[in-house]
Amino acid sequence: MNTVLLQNKSQSNFYSKDYKILTRKETLKLFQKKEALEKRNKREAAEIRNYLWEMNRRLVFKTASRFAIICPRNLLGSLDYEDLVQEGLLGLEEAINRYKWKKGFAFSTYATWLIRHYILRGIGNSFQTIRIPLSLREKIMKLNKKKEEIIHSEGYIPTDKEVGRMMGM
Repeated sequence: MNTVLLQNKSQSNFYSKDYKILTRKETLKLFQKKEALEKRNKREAAEIRNYLWEMNRRLVFKTASRFAIICPRNLLGSLDYEDLVQEGLLGLEEAINRYKWKKGFAFSTYATWLIRHYILRGIGNSFQTIRIPLSLREKIMKLNKKKEEIIHSEGYIPTDKEVGRMMGM
């Protein structure tokens, strides 16, 4: 399966848990190769896509863990950490399919943005009867984070108006 990706199998075990972090140059080469193969050999292009997916799963785990830590339980709705990861993996898949290497942006930056977007969309779809826009939910999360900072640094619970004033809202 990984003959396209690695010259000899002793270099790496595709199924091992210790995936190496791809450099920007390696990622760029893989996307160039995937694009070249998509019209001629769809099987090899799919192998490269799977390899990119495996190598970049850490981005999903890192982003999902940030949401699990930052968001209070009432803002996550019924989503657990595993659900956040699942939503993030959908975002990673979309990032791999939509990434345009010719634009010159780093894949990790683009993928992180899409992973975050999919996680936020999953959170929004999971818990409320009345849908709150994503931008408003992000503001609520920032307010809660600032409130937690004030509680830890000042030692008292500020009102929402105080926090809003401090943040310039």
